[in-house]
Amino acid sequence: MLANLNNIDTFESYSPFGYMYKFDAKMAFFNVVINIGITFTHYVEEALQVSYRYFKPFTAGYIDANGVETKRTYVMYVRADEVNFKKYAK
Repeated sequence: MLANLNNIDTFESYSPFGYMYKFDAKMAFFNVVINIGITFTHYVEEALQVSYRYFKPFTAGYIDANGVETKRTYVMYVRADEVNFKKYAK
């Protein structure tokens, strides 16, 4: 079901992250540094529309399960380059 999602936004409510939130999924990490393995945090950042991220579109070729290639545009809520995280850390 997750593989068949057709979301264009990485962290939107119709993405795998939205699915995890909606169904109260649990994540388990083994031998992973915590600041590398917590991508679910980005779902929360987008839901809250944090000021240090913005929507950035990416367009590329996409090959579907039948081998048909099309151009698609996806959006990711990315961190602004000039962010100084010390001002956000409390």
